[in-house]
Amino acid sequence: MAYTYKVWIVDGKEHFEYGNGQTRKKDFPFAESLMKLLYLDIWSFADLFEGMGKSIVKLYETKEQQYSDNVLSALNTVAKKHIYFELLRLDWWERLEKAKAQGYKDIVVLLPRKKLPHTPANIHTMQKQMKALFAQVLDLDLSPKESVQQKMVQYYNNRGGDQLNTFQFQPQAMSFEIIGPKTFTEVLYPKDIYDIIDYFVREFVKRKQPIRLCKNCGRYFAVSGRINTEYCDRPTDDKGRTCKDMGATNVWGQKSGKMMRCSRSTAENTKNALAGLRREKSRSMLSMLGVKKPEKKKRSVMPEGVACRSLPSG
Repeated sequence: MAYTYKVWIVDGKEHFEYGNGQTRKKDFPFAESLMKLLYLDIWSFADLFEGMGKSIVKLYETKEQQYSDNVLSALNTVAKKHIYFELLRLDWWERLEKAKAQGYKDIVVLLPRKKLPHTPANIHTMQKQMKALFAQVLDLDLSPKESVQQKMVQYYNNRGGDQLNTFQFQPQAMSFEIIGPKTFTEVLYPKDIYDIIDYFVREFVKRKQPIRLCKNCGRYFAVSGRINTEYCDRPTDDKGRTCKDMGATNVWGQKSGKMMRCSRSTAENTKNALAGLRREKSRSMLSMLGVKKPEKKKRSVMPEGVACRSLPSG
């Protein structure tokens, strides 16, 4: 392999090192890359992947460099959207270089035409599988109140045979090596993008990573820090406000509403109390002056059974 792509997790961060020749390094908070992929609109790239497949077929027929360039250009575009696609770009760069070096001998084996166009459907399927697994095993609110191990066993005993809808773990190409001056850890050397997804899903399970649906956007997020956190940090508008910001605004609005209702109630109570004091003061003044408050005339009531008599006319 002429390129490098490896992944590892240390001190709460996921690290990526990749490139052909000189490598680049990137790191993110643990869970960020998988959560981003989980809600990536993969179908928005469907035409791009379909176009790559057509360029591969043209390359079969003509052996012209322009079709190889078309594939690499499209892969460069996709790679900018998610760190996992950097592996796809590097893999196909090597395939295309090897095909050219061999005079396009065995090109159908080196460049399978359906592999790229099928990528969106495969990732979409894995997105659905991950959501189902999370709901049953790691969701703080929806999954059963049992250990992660118990929930995993029950889930795969009940649904493991349904390979279309249940996430399927595969063997991983792992190394155990020095990373930097102070770190010795497990490192993944993925053969394709699906290995990376598999790696992070199993890390979620191994770490018993709690997740929850955000009350604002309705998407899963990894819960860190306070376990009662209900909002994620995803941006929600062009002003840079996050779901967490919107949640704080909603909470303030609710508290403000309660304060307003309390204020109106207090004002009404104060008004009634002042009216009562004025009445009490009025009675005290009348008492001091020896003036009795006129009594209300009692209305006479005719006893039952007594008929009214008409007054004699003049």
